[in-house]
Amino acid sequence: MKKQAILAVISQSVFVVLIGLLALSAMSAESSCSKSAQEYWKTFRIAVLEDDLSMIANLSRFPFEVRGILDESDKRTILREEFSTIFPALLKTDPGMSATPTTMKSLLKSTIYLSPSFCNTYQNQFRVGTWVFELTPEDWRFVQAFFDE
Repeated sequence: MKKQAILAVISQSVFVVLIGLLALSAMSAESSCSKSAQEYWKTFRIAVLEDDLSMIANLSRFPFEVRGILDESDKRTILREEFSTIFPALLKTDPGMSATPTTMKSLLKSTIYLSPSFCNTYQNQFRVGTWVFELTPEDWRFVQAFFDE
């Protein structure tokens, strides 16, 4: 009887350890944001908070792409010369991250560092609210935004 009890305890312990390992494996599969993405985000965020449209444009890729929030929405390309006219509307967009509507500007103010959930597993793209950033041959760039005009 003692032997069966010991085997049962060992089996339960092995099961608990396996569940723990699976949980750790799942957590490590979650992407973390690269150092270069964090550095870019810091620079980009400061440019936005200081309303430095020239710097924001320098940190963006053109033609820039905008889409509506619905899947069937058409995409529109924005040239560098048009960017300053559309950017204020991008700041007012609801990031869609909470039940209470807010703005992308508010999200930028509160997002000092990129959350691991913002970055993809390939370390070549991250998304903050309705804005998309990609690692290009030149460096990280703001490449796309979703909003209803």
